Amino acid sequence: QNKELNEKSADFLELITKTEIEAFLNINSTLKKGRELPLRRVGEVQDTTVEKMVTCYKKKNKSLEDFEVHMAVAEKVQNINTTLRGANFRPLKVVSTKDERGKEKNGYAIIYDDPELVRIKEEWDEDIMQDIAEERLRLEKINASGQYASWEVWDSVMDDRMNPFEVAQKLIGILLDQKSIIDEQKSTIDELMPNQGSRRRRQR
Repeated sequence: QNKELNEKSADFLELITKTEIEAFLNINSTLKKGRELPLRRVGEVQDTTVEKMVTCYKKKNKSLEDFEVHMAVAEKVQNINTTLRGANFRPLKVVSTKDERGKEKNGYAIIYDDPELVRIKEEWDEDIMQDIAEERLRLEKINASGQYASWEVWDSVMDDRMNPFEVAQKLIGILLDQKSIIDEQKSTIDELMPNQGSRRRRQR
């Protein structure tokens, strides 16, 4: 039995080279590299802001190890998230703006001398304060009454959540991308293993 198994293994290895094995292993990882829905957790400190906070904290606490910096920043991020969603944190004022058709509508502007924003600026810097203020503005537009963070399909260009039609378009684009990747992988496998490709076509 062992001899028969070894012979079958040898026959298999004659068909499957290292390159071909790698091609199979790369299929899933390649699929994962396709476009994804651009999600944003509105009402929380964003990763880019956290990176700025880490850099800022390191400059002010040069004696700390990296893990100590990250632990300290993580705790402060939690505190800021709580502040962001707090009912008393409203560094905004209603202003009159115009839409695309020139009609007046109410909007919001940031109050930069808000005590909480001033405190954030003093503890961190103006750039981080601006990030926090703008995130509070996004939360006001998305979920003013609930005051809780939520996942949204986000248009980074318009800086607003996508409407259902835009989300549908994005999903169709992702599906077409995935189909293209799968077809390309099938074509690669057929080139590497022509006999196997012919066998699949006969089975159909």
